[in-house]
Amino acid sequence: MPLPETRGEGVASQQSNNASADMTDAVDKQILKENVPVHGMRVHRYDDLLELQNEKANSAAAEKAQDTEKSKIQHQAATIAAMRQQVLKAEQKCEDLTLELQKEKAKSAAAEKVQDTLKSELQHQLATSDAMHQQLVQKENQIKEQNAKFGLVSEVADEVVVQWYWSGDDGEEHAFHMEANPEIERCYQNLGAAGTVKIRSGAFMYEINFSDMTQRNVKTQKKRTISRRRCGPDNTDAVQLIRLLLDSRLQEVEASRAQLREAQASVHELTLKMVDNECEYKMQLEDKQRLSTCLADRLASARAEIDTQKGHLASAEAEVARHKTLFASMLQQMRKQEEEAKKTIQDLEKKNKQDHDKCERIVKESKEEAASCEWAKLCSMLEYWKAPASPKVLKIEAPQSVREKVEHVFKDLSHKDPLFNGMQSNCYAFQKLKVKSVHMVSNSFLWSKYMTHKDDLRRIHQSRGINVRPMAPRVNGLELLLDNATFDKDLNEVLLAHGCSSKAAASILEDGFDIRFTNQHGSLYGEGTYFASQMCKCNQYTESAPLRYIIIARVALGDPAYLDNQYTGRLPCWRDRAQEHLGRFDSHIVNPTVSRRGQAHWEYVTFTGCQAYPEMLITYEI
Repeated sequence: MPLPETRGEGVASQQSNNASADMTDAVDKQILKENVPVHGMRVHRYDDLLELQNEKANSAAAEKAQDTEKSKIQHQAATIAAMRQQVLKAEQKCEDLTLELQKEKAKSAAAEKVQDTLKSELQHQLATSDAMHQQLVQKENQIKEQNAKFGLVSEVADEVVVQWYWSGDDGEEHAFHMEANPEIERCYQNLGAAGTVKIRSGAFMYEINFSDMTQRNVKTQKKRTISRRRCGPDNTDAVQLIRLLLDSRLQEVEASRAQLREAQASVHELTLKMVDNECEYKMQLEDKQRLSTCLADRLASARAEIDTQKGHLASAEAEVARHKTLFASMLQQMRKQEEEAKKTIQDLEKKNKQDHDKCERIVKESKEEAASCEWAKLCSMLEYWKAPASPKVLKIEAPQSVREKVEHVFKDLSHKDPLFNGMQSNCYAFQKLKVKSVHMVSNSFLWSKYMTHKDDLRRIHQSRGINVRPMAPRVNGLELLLDNATFDKDLNEVLLAHGCSSKAAASILEDGFDIRFTNQHGSLYGEGTYFASQMCKCNQYTESAPLRYIIIARVALGDPAYLDNQYTGRLPCWRDRAQEHLGRFDSHIVNPTVSRRGQAHWEYVTFTGCQAYPEMLITYEI
């Protein structure tokens, strides 16, 4: 919210702005001339600017020449890259032919492997056929030998024959199969006519129990009785013996004949298979010969193509080597030129930076000089306007450098710890403040009242014999905001801050501090006007609006009382109740280190409005 201005204030501000503009133009004109001293330096700005322009023109010409050289080098690099691509294509084609040849060789090796496999199988089949033929010859010889034995009846009569029988459902006995009969007898002899054994007879498997002379079909679990008959030379029934022997021999002959038929069928089958395999082998052999011929032709063609490609590759490699040599020399030359260009650019950049820094330093010094001159003039004007003949209220806005200085001082004179007694601090947010404006204030009426009050304090101290003690510690942080300002230490005169609303700020600048409004924010240490040396404390009494206001005031604390607890009253406390002629203290000071109320900030209380004079108005936002 903007502060109201009086007519006299507007006229004075206009005069100040005109004087500031005239002063800035004069400083700029002085800087453009030669040999004008600025802060003890001699400036040749015009010649420096001409020299800087010439150097920039030379730098631009050097950069253009460098760009031309770079373009030539890039064109040569592109040509070399194209030739490399051609060489890579030739190498890739050669690699493709080599891979194709390797594939053909692999196919030929696979065909030879198949041929070797077929030969092995045929040889194996021939060997199997020969073995079966030998077995067949052996069987025929055995049959012949057995037939020769059939005529030896006398020998048969001398043999001892044992035959095993099983009883059928019709009650008749049936002889066991000729192959099972000797196996049953052998088991019978080994087990000593006791125990159990499994015997295959024909297509069935039986479990024979010699203890109870029974047989049981393993699959159907059907049980039958068995018997054993022994026949030999001592047997009186010779016919029966011969019959048994003949039956046994006939069974063996039938079995041999069956085996012979199976062997003949197997030989016939093998013969047919051998014929088929031989035909298939002949066909595969012919296919292999044709494939070998085709592969040989293709291999010869591929080798011829490889030889041709090798010739092309050799010429391409020679061309590549020549281009590599050329490229290496060009690259070396390009690197040399690039290093020279980099060095030239670095020198130019260094010189340009030096010139730029020099110009910036000159401009900055010129601006600082102009601002310093303007601010000094304004401050001197304020001292002049404090005279009784000047307008009542005058506000002059400070430049940017003063705003930055105020912002730095405010942050430095505030609590920076985000926590207070383990809880979030209300002061930490003040570190985000941004000063929007700084106004120097001149009010001749208030200044006169303030100076008069200071004289009154001196007279009172002298008449009552009061020896004013220096403040401990002395508040001096805000004194940095007023350059060359003097303070009366015999009255403990200091700069303090007072946070308020925009309306209150306008009223204070116009009519001064008024203790009648003290109860608006409480009065723990007396019903007076409260000041602080820490800006975060003043911020607590401003409006919660985008723009906030703090007044920097010159305060004559005089002889203060140091409180450590709460105090009530519209007047300061007594110096000594037993000696009332000494009167009351001039102000109150609350030290947070000795306060018994958990105080966190230094606070200062005055009890008369003319005891403080507003020097500056600070507008800021958080």
